[in-house]
Amino acid sequence: MQLILFGVEKFTIVLSLQRHAFTVITRGMDMNMNIPGLDQSTLPFSLSSLHALLDMVLAAGKTAVDMRAEVDISTKSGPEDLVTCADKKLSEILMAGLGREFPNDQIISEEHPFETTGAGSRRWFIDPIDGTKHYVNETGRWSVMVGLVDGDDPIFGIVYIPAKQTLYFGGPSCGSWSQKSGGEFKKLNLPVLDEGKFVRTLISKNDLAKNMWASSIPGIEILTASSIGLDMHEVLVSASDAFVHIRPTLKTWDTAAPAAISLGAGLEIGSERGFGFTYPHDHARHDYCVVIGRKGSVEWWQRSYELCPVAELAPGKAVQTPELVGCC
Repeated sequence: MQLILFGVEKFTIVLSLQRHAFTVITRGMDMNMNIPGLDQSTLPFSLSSLHALLDMVLAAGKTAVDMRAEVDISTKSGPEDLVTCADKKLSEILMAGLGREFPNDQIISEEHPFETTGAGSRRWFIDPIDGTKHYVNETGRWSVMVGLVDGDDPIFGIVYIPAKQTLYFGGPSCGSWSQKSGGEFKKLNLPVLDEGKFVRTLISKNDLAKNMWASSIPGIEILTASSIGLDMHEVLVSASDAFVHIRPTLKTWDTAAPAAISLGAGLEIGSERGFGFTYPHDHARHDYCVVIGRKGSVEWWQRSYELCPVAELAPGKAVQTPELVGCC
């Protein structure tokens, strides 16, 4: 079996070396030398917890790669809604690790029954394999995502993309960083949206098929979205300006980590209703469009959304079209 970018055997070796190198790097972080601009006091937990989190997510990514050759594949709510034994295994690993490190926080995973209590509690949202379809099809366009939310505020996130050997982490208070192939940490700070040029916007094929009106938005250049973690990556490396998911089908575990990292990198999040996302305690679904992009993207989308055929009939509501399961 092969991933597009690497053979499994070679890729597993690379990840093993990557994890070892990363462990050496994080030991140096005790002196705050290897993460430029990091102020420990701005973290929502201790520096040792940050080390544990990063190692936990890297290990989960390696586990998913190691399991791919013999993974069992099944469906949840429909033929497009795939789940594998790797999704479930990573969910167990991450839930157990977060439970040990943060015993007073709530932990919510896509692969476990939705349950959240206590409106004032911090909540961890886990998407063990974001982009399971891509994991199954071996495109490499999947990631491991863990996000921390306090109330409705995404405050910290980690996204690891094994096929790109790229790690993202951070949040709005502490800032966000990337690390590639065990190398140096790079602090992220993206420029504002330039509406004088085409707005390069990631929209999935399924989303666009249900919302062809989006093709008529003046100045838009539509790029094909894949999974949320990879779409965030495309914006952070300036390959696109914004990611938009039009149908109200995304879940809280889809956005918690990317939203926090994006905010820490100088991006913004929102919908046709305004800035920010909500993270309800009684359900997991975002019942609005989801926008993540350069500053200016949310207001640009709000103006663009006026072209939606149902916008005048139902202002502030997301497009009510028949749902397709999943995010892409």
